[in-house]
Amino acid sequence: MGFFKKDKRNGMSVSEGMAAALANGKRPFEIREEGGFTVQGMGDDLPMLMEAEADDAFIHYLIHLDIQTSGWRMDDLYMELNRLNMRVPFGNFIVDGEAEEMEVLFRYDYPHLNNGDPKSIGDLTDLMFDIVDKHDGDLKKLAEAVPDVPDSMYGRDKPSGLASVKC
Repeated sequence: MGFFKKDKRNGMSVSEGMAAALANGKRPFEIREEGGFTVQGMGDDLPMLMEAEADDAFIHYLIHLDIQTSGWRMDDLYMELNRLNMRVPFGNFIVDGEAEEMEVLFRYDYPHLNNGDPKSIGDLTDLMFDIVDKHDGDLKKLAEAVPDVPDSMYGRDKPSGLASVKC
């Protein structure tokens, strides 16, 4: 199994490399009971919560943005996500959930090739946060146009709660 298989270059599995990269990083994190990691980050516009886990072939990154989509015109949201996805070098912005429970996420699946190098994994983790941070302001513009959307950036009540997650 690739997740636990040791990298011949540095003697670390991908799981061990992820743990070492996060321990040496600047963001608070926790190891989840079911496997993988939860990493908290703060961009210029939004708090972010990353879930990262690895399997035999990939490290799966999923970043939750602290923005809700209720009240948005969905065609505007989809157009903005398509526009953003044309500009990001890795991964993509997606919408997950149904009706009032939808959320905007950023997803990237990295083929790790059993490379447990903590520096590479740490750099990739930082890159995922940087990509989201660079483009989340464009999503904020959509939220600003919808006055009843709870949004922590604009001081509206009842943000989705990611800012209060303790890692």
